[in-house]
Amino acid sequence: MRCLVTGATGFIGGAVLRDLQAAGHEVVAYVREGSDSRSLQDIERFVGDLGDPNRLAIAAEHCDAVVHAAGIADPSAGAEALGWTHIAGTENAINAARKAACRRLIHISCADVTLHDGPRSFWNEDAAPPRPYGDLAETKLRAEELVRVSGRRGFRTSVLRPSLVWGPGDTTHLPGWEREAERGGIRILGGGKKLLSTTHIGNLTHGVRRALETKITTGNVYYVVDAELSV
Repeated sequence: MRCLVTGATGFIGGAVLRDLQAAGHEVVAYVREGSDSRSLQDIERFVGDLGDPNRLAIAAEHCDAVVHAAGIADPSAGAEALGWTHIAGTENAINAARKAACRRLIHISCADVTLHDGPRSFWNEDAAPPRPYGDLAETKLRAEELVRVSGRRGFRTSVLRPSLVWGPGDTTHLPGWEREAERGGIRILGGGKKLLSTTHIGNLTHGVRRALETKITTGNVYYVVDAELSV
């Protein structure tokens, strides 16, 4: 299968790209101009941004699938930037995949779309607040909705919701925890009784492969989380 991966220079996109390549798939990387793509020297690359649907469509030509991993992970980012990236960018990725006659699109979202001021015990994939907490979660949820309703015969879409993603190549969480540990130890909130769901990057890349290779009903949402819960 030939797959276009957006956000290919990021932690998640880069790991997905390498995993697909190792599994025998042909991969194409979509990277932003000025991003560090030295690790992709042996991979076909297209330089562009999510705001250019025509460039996205060119990159998706002759591809069987698009894995849309591009996004902003910083919750302090402005609402306008988050909206342009997550909502408009996802719409452009969907339209590009359709124009290029791709057969499926896998959208990597996040479990934060269910963040709200209340308990989330026993929720499943069908439960999400109409107004999640924060601009990042809200724009991610709206992007999910675009993906879920865009599927049709010959064009299947799926949404994956990882929790806090960690593992080799992580440039955000693990370095932060390391710095915190060096300053005297990692803080545990709530007396160590609060549980945190995590997603190892290997579990997420495996989930992407399964979503690409399995015959599934279009428009479904799947949580991808580790079996263990952290305190």
